[in-house]
Amino acid sequence: RGKHRERADEGRAGATAATASTMADSLAKELRKLAEAGKHEQGEGVLRKAKIALTELTALPPSTLITKSSKKERTLARDIYESAVLLSVAGRDISGLERHLLLLRPFNFEYRNELGDSAKRSEMIALELLTLLVDSRLAEFHSLLELVPMKERENKFITFVVELEQFLMEGSYNKVLAARKRTPSKTYSWLLEVLEDTVREEIGTCIEAAYPSIALTSAEKLMNFSSRKALDDFIAMKDSWIIEGSSIRFKGEEVKDLAEQIPSHNLIKENLTYAHELERIV
Repeated sequence: RGKHRERADEGRAGATAATASTMADSLAKELRKLAEAGKHEQGEGVLRKAKIALTELTALPPSTLITKSSKKERTLARDIYESAVLLSVAGRDISGLERHLLLLRPFNFEYRNELGDSAKRSEMIALELLTLLVDSRLAEFHSLLELVPMKERENKFITFVVELEQFLMEGSYNKVLAARKRTPSKTYSWLLEVLEDTVREEIGTCIEAAYPSIALTSAEKLMNFSSRKALDDFIAMKDSWIIEGSSIRFKGEEVKDLAEQIPSHNLIKENLTYAHELERIV
């Protein structure tokens, strides 16, 4: 009787998993269409349902067991998380993007031998590298890069991000600013915009420290702005940048006369007292 009960329980569990798998498969297909169309709000509702369906599957992390259904279940989960990444990009949701990339990572590495590679594997890995680079998390950037085989680093997606990191380390900011024009994936455009803003701030700081003023045309060229209006908008956020005619003047902090800052009278008095005390000792 006990064995019959165990078999019945196993049968019910198997039926539940099969139902969940079928539902997840249907949701994954719907989600992919919405994600590729960039329909963020509609996709979020489907994504919530897909995540609920995934909780019924038994082969997802941290499980490493290979069963009859594990490959199908893990492939489904990978498809759903890839779509979730695309939705996060469409919604410009950085926290959601980071979360979904972390959920996707085991399927690109730990389960790779079982599942093989998805068509978006390298694009997704490079996107995670770019996310870390934009956030200046360089230690995590290099830790993730170490997981990528040397041969795969020659892939156009990963090569693009690795070169970006090298440009930043070299201080070749003009190459970073030009990167969006040659991006291998439109998925990266939003993050590259964020990186451009960071780089322009750095260039602006360097210009302000190096020159008392600079021509507007030179500033526009150095900071790789697409128009004079874009430069004007940038200057409007800077309290110490003042437009005077065709130039920008930098209103730096007032530098006091160093001679006024030296307490000369006190120093003279202390030295005379010291000399007098030496005479007494001698």
